Amino acid sequence: MKRPKVREFLNLRRPLGLPTWGIAALYLGLSALPLILASGAGIPPAGPGMEGSAAAGMVGMVLMVAQIGSSGRFPFLSSRVGIDVAMAFHKWAAPVALALLLAHPVLLADPFTISDPLHFLDRLGSLAFSPKLATGLIALVLFLVLTLMALLRGHLPAGYGLWRLSHVLLALAALLLALDHILAAGTYAAAAPLSLFWPLLTLGVVLIWLLRHLIVWLSSPWQVEEVRQIGDRLWLLKIKRSRGFSFLAGQFAWLRFGRSLSDHPFSIASTPHDGHLSFIIQEAGDFTSKIGRIAIGSPVTVDGPHGSFTLENLPDSDALLLIAGGVGVAPIFAILADVNVNGGVKSGQAAE
Repeated sequence: MKRPKVREFLNLRRPLGLPTWGIAALYLGLSALPLILASGAGIPPAGPGMEGSAAAGMVGMVLMVAQIGSSGRFPFLSSRVGIDVAMAFHKWAAPVALALLLAHPVLLADPFTISDPLHFLDRLGSLAFSPKLATGLIALVLFLVLTLMALLRGHLPAGYGLWRLSHVLLALAALLLALDHILAAGTYAAAAPLSLFWPLLTLGVVLIWLLRHLIVWLSSPWQVEEVRQIGDRLWLLKIKRSRGFSFLAGQFAWLRFGRSLSDHPFSIASTPHDGHLSFIIQEAGDFTSKIGRIAIGSPVTVDGPHGSFTLENLPDSDALLLIAGGVGVAPIFAILADVNVNGGVKSGQAAE
C-alpha cells in the first residue's frame, strides 16, 4: 500500500499572520508615514541639520514604538515568520533605532554650520541641559539603558524575571517621556496630522499591549497536575488543560505561576488531543532551578499558543526527519506523537 504523504496525512490549518514581505512593508510604511505627513504640513524647511534631526527623531521613535509589536506576543506579526526571527529582529532593531535617536540631538546642534568643534560641543551641551528638552534627554538615556540591557542580558547579575520586569517598565516610561518631548518641542508635531499621529501610534500600541497582557493575567488560571523529575536537572510538568485551548504540535506557551508578574516560555510536549499540557523543562536559570518545588494544584496562567515550529509549512513528502538535542526534544515529542493516529483521530488537527 502506498504510504500517505505527510501533508495529506495531516489536516492542518494555516496560522494567521502576516508573511515576511507584509511585515517588512508594514515597518517601512510606518517609518515613512511621519516623514510624508511632515512634508505636507506646510512648514518651511530649515537647514540640513534641523531637517536631518527631525527625520532621524521621527523614524527612530517609530522603530522604538514598533519594538512593542516585535516582542513576539502578537501572533499576526510572529506566527508566520517564527518566534526566533521575531525576537532576533526585536533585539537588533533596537541599536538601529538608538543610533537614529542619538543622531537626533547631534544633528539638531547643526554640525554642518559650525567650523569650531568646541563651539559645536558647547551647543550640544546647551541642548542637553535645556529644561524644555529634559523629557527627551531622559527618554534617550532610558533607550540607551534598554538597548544595553538587551545586548548584555547574559552578563547581567539580575535574574530573568527581574530583568524582564525592569525592561518592560523602562520601555513604557521611555516611550511616554519621548511622546511628551515630541508634542512639547517637536517642530512638525504642532501640525495637525502629526499632532494626532504620535499620540494615536504611541498610546494606541502601548494600550493594546497592556490590554492583551491584562486579559491573560486576569484569565481563569489552570492547575498543575504533575511535577516529576525525569532526568538529571530535567523535569516533566503537566497542567490540566482548559477547554477551548487549541494549538498545533510544535508550538509553545508562556507560563505564569500564581500571580507573578513574570512569565516564562516553554515548548508544549503533548499533542493537541491530550487532556493536559505537558512541558519538559531543564534547570537552566533562576526560575527553572526551582521548578521541582511547584506544588500540585498551583494556579498557572497560559499565554499561547505561539510559534511556527509545526508541520504546516512543509511541502508534500513521504518522510519526516526531526533532529533535536537536549531539552529541544519537547516539541519533537509532540510532533512525532501527533503524526501517528491517536485514538481514531487524524493527527495534526488543532483539536480542543
